[in-house]
Amino acid sequence: MHVTLLGPVSLEAGGLRLALGGRKQRAVFALLALSANRPVSLDRLVYEIWRDEPPARATVALQAYISRLRRLLTDTGEPTKILTRAPGWVLEIPARQIDVFRFDEMVSEARAWMSAGAVDEAADRLRSALGLWSGQPLADLDDRVATEDVARLQESRLEAAELMFEADLACGADSDVIKAARVFVDEHPFRERAWCALIAALYRSGRQADALRAVRDLREKLAEGLGLDPSPDAQRLEAMILRHDPELLLAPAPTRLARAAPDVRRSTPTVDGLVVGRRGELDRIVTAVRAAHRGAGRLMIVDGPAGMGKSTLLQRLAASVAAVDGITLRATGIGTGAMPALWPWVTIVRALATQRPDLVHTILDGPAGQPLALLDPSLGCGPEPLQAESSLARTHLYRAVIDLLTATREQGPLAVILDDAHWLDAETLDLLSLAVDALLPVGVLFAVALRPDEPGSEGASTMLASLGSRFSDAVVRLPLTGLDTDDVGTMIAGINGEDAEPGIAAAIRTRTGGNPFFVVELVQLLVSERRLDAAGVNDVLPDGIRDVLRRRLDRLPDQTLALLSIVALLGRPTPVELLTRISGSSENAVLDGCEAAMLSGLLVEDSGGDFGLSHDLVRQTLDEALSTARRVRLHARIGSALAPTNAGRATVSSERAVEVAHHLTRAAPVVGPLAAVPYLTAAADHALAQLAPDQADHFLAVASGLVDQIPDRAQRVTRLAELDARRAVGQLIVRGSGVSDTRQIPAPDVVGAFDPAEPTAWWSATALLIAGGHNARALEAAELAMRDDLPAPASAVLHFMLGLASFELGQNERCELHFARTEQLLASDGGDSPGEATFSFAGSATVLQGCSATVRGADAQAKALLAAASGMPGLSLMQSVTIEFWSAWAAAQRGDARVAAELATTCIARAEGLGETFYVPGCEVIIGWSAAVQGDPLGLDDAQAAFERYVAMGLLHQVTTNLVLRAEAHAHYGQLDIARTLIAESRAVAARTGEATLNPRLCELAGKLEPAH
Repeated sequence: MHVTLLGPVSLEAGGLRLALGGRKQRAVFALLALSANRPVSLDRLVYEIWRDEPPARATVALQAYISRLRRLLTDTGEPTKILTRAPGWVLEIPARQIDVFRFDEMVSEARAWMSAGAVDEAADRLRSALGLWSGQPLADLDDRVATEDVARLQESRLEAAELMFEADLACGADSDVIKAARVFVDEHPFRERAWCALIAALYRSGRQADALRAVRDLREKLAEGLGLDPSPDAQRLEAMILRHDPELLLAPAPTRLARAAPDVRRSTPTVDGLVVGRRGELDRIVTAVRAAHRGAGRLMIVDGPAGMGKSTLLQRLAASVAAVDGITLRATGIGTGAMPALWPWVTIVRALATQRPDLVHTILDGPAGQPLALLDPSLGCGPEPLQAESSLARTHLYRAVIDLLTATREQGPLAVILDDAHWLDAETLDLLSLAVDALLPVGVLFAVALRPDEPGSEGASTMLASLGSRFSDAVVRLPLTGLDTDDVGTMIAGINGEDAEPGIAAAIRTRTGGNPFFVVELVQLLVSERRLDAAGVNDVLPDGIRDVLRRRLDRLPDQTLALLSIVALLGRPTPVELLTRISGSSENAVLDGCEAAMLSGLLVEDSGGDFGLSHDLVRQTLDEALSTARRVRLHARIGSALAPTNAGRATVSSERAVEVAHHLTRAAPVVGPLAAVPYLTAAADHALAQLAPDQADHFLAVASGLVDQIPDRAQRVTRLAELDARRAVGQLIVRGSGVSDTRQIPAPDVVGAFDPAEPTAWWSATALLIAGGHNARALEAAELAMRDDLPAPASAVLHFMLGLASFELGQNERCELHFARTEQLLASDGGDSPGEATFSFAGSATVLQGCSATVRGADAQAKALLAAASGMPGLSLMQSVTIEFWSAWAAAQRGDARVAAELATTCIARAEGLGETFYVPGCEVIIGWSAAVQGDPLGLDDAQAAFERYVAMGLLHQVTTNLVLRAEAHAHYGQLDIARTLIAESRAVAARTGEATLNPRLCELAGKLEPAH
């Protein structure tokens, strides 16, 4: 491919000249080629093509020209292409394929040859460079297009010709210089450098009189045309001739007349990469990075209002860390409320898994693997949410993250950056505080940026203040304030390409408070409108920077504004596919709209092809411009587009559940109050899984507030009861009920209607009934919900709960039928139930069939079923713990103390990763019983202490079995009175709960020890 700009504009590929279209389209191509591989702004293209009279649809016309040029380049089959790059477009092409760049390169090479004394090579290179010219630059375009570029190129051509005269002189080609230079000075009579070459060539050819005549001609031309005298160099040359200076004959050329090579590829100066006014902060960043590299960790706190350059400094920090072969892990808060708990740490761990996959996989295979899977299920099979939560499990998770970062630091320098900390959730801040405590001593560099004036920033500010008091020597504070007038002037020059008029920098400093973002936005608009003067400054920004953004927004097509509003409400980079669904437009229309926004610098495209707003102030401006009615309806459309096709299924991801809940909650006036409730409850489940009970309570409270808006009282009461039951089961399993006597645990008044699409709330309430010993009521609730037309996953939930309640009530044949039916339904659905976000049914139905066989005394069948459950592939931690617990339970029922203790010990080791579930004290009762019956009397006390912890959790489930096992242990040591008391207590509990899960051995034992009436 070959592009010609040094003459009529043309493009050749494969030996053929391609049709570049009409004059304006060719002008667009030429402007892109003149700045090849660098973006050309939309504003510049509009100005160059139409000058001061752009049409109303100038942006649309430009997009059409670009589209046609893109198709033309695509058809060539070469890699050259036109890409959208804010604030405009960029032509990606090897520079040597454009004659302008080849010319510049050859002239630069010739200068280098001249400096090295290789004058022959320099002359040849210059002749080749000048041979590229076939006329005036851009000869076939309007003479108003790219006038500055054309003038620069013409000057470069003249300078190259003058340099060639000097090279030829150095080669001794005096006669060639005389002929060429004479023609040159006739066309360009004020080019003294060419005159000097002509004069020197004449003198060296023995034509002293002609040389002096040429000096006189030069003096006359300058005096008549410009009113000037010859330059000191020309006058010095004349004096050398008059005194017959031998240097004129010996020197290869009057090289003192040569100038430094101009930067012929100078781009329009910008502030890109220039952190204006932050030299002190940059120096402190470098110092902190060096200290951390030496093993002295640092905590950098960067604070200031929006637009002060916090993110830019963090980018420089990352670059400094990379310079010492370190890595930077970066996450940010999200200001729309659509961020799950600990989400920034999920982002950090995922980034680390990408950068250090071997390290992360090694950690996952060790003891920290399961807690990390709690944080991010994509790293492995974590436990199910409700059972996963506890303060102990949270400790394991935090420890695992800190250990992972410690191992990373051992491999090299490490920086952890958290931007927009004012939006971080409490759990993220807690882990950050612990990580700083643990990792500063090993040389990790932390950087936290926040806006202290942002609502909700108090938590982050308080936490950072606490860390600052503990690590005063290691804290680096970078409070950012506005730029001074000199710095504003520097930014203006970088954007405008030249200094502004006196007083402009001060006026802009006053108007913007020196906020770098405000300065850039204002100056870019003023430059694009050619109004960078005092009147323009005062007129453009009468009410603040939002006027600047609104004016830029007003220049966009309505379709583009609609897309920007969607991205603003989403509050995150958005893929084209999602924008297409929400807007209802075609993919091409969405791409065109996004491109127009990118050209205005309001939208940016990330490496994954998603589109996000360039700054949060753009989001705020767009959000404020929306009417309430439009905002509510946009939230409704976004929520509908984000909702999975199997809406209500609990398998929705945590981030999606939170995001859908966010939008549907705000869309409640048009979609109804119940639309968001399934996603709020799913978000609560996921929050518990991520060890954030406070956030789970928040989601449930929001759901309760929506349910309160339901007009129908009966429906409202039912829904509120479901939410209360969900909260209660979470408290029961996660933290304990707080009831000292577990027999006082209340049963929920209403289980609630069974929703086949979202059965988790019903399951939670029913599970609470069983946990509290209300087995008959649980059975009744499941029977009432069962019907023939249910989908397989929902039917599996009901059959499982029927089986569990029947098992507790001793209805073994019936329970085994329901468990078998559960397995069939799960197999037919190809996966787990919709309740899997709360409980895993796979494997549980099989193991409970084995328990039922144990109760019937069919020990061989029981062992086979338990072994089958243990051997299932892909078991989660929760499933494994469940199987081990019931296997230990069955072994204890059979009286196999050694096996029961082994299984219980294994179960405890695994269950500690789940937090404070009933499995640990339940297994400790079995271990205490096993020790006692095998001859260790201390097992009696251990079993009693474990039993007390068990009942303190608020459970009546399996209390009868625990009491009978303890009675057997006391009877083993002849403590019959205690044994009989425990048997009596077990009978009393069974009478209230209906629980009948003792196998023949324990039934016989209880009968023998039962006190006489």
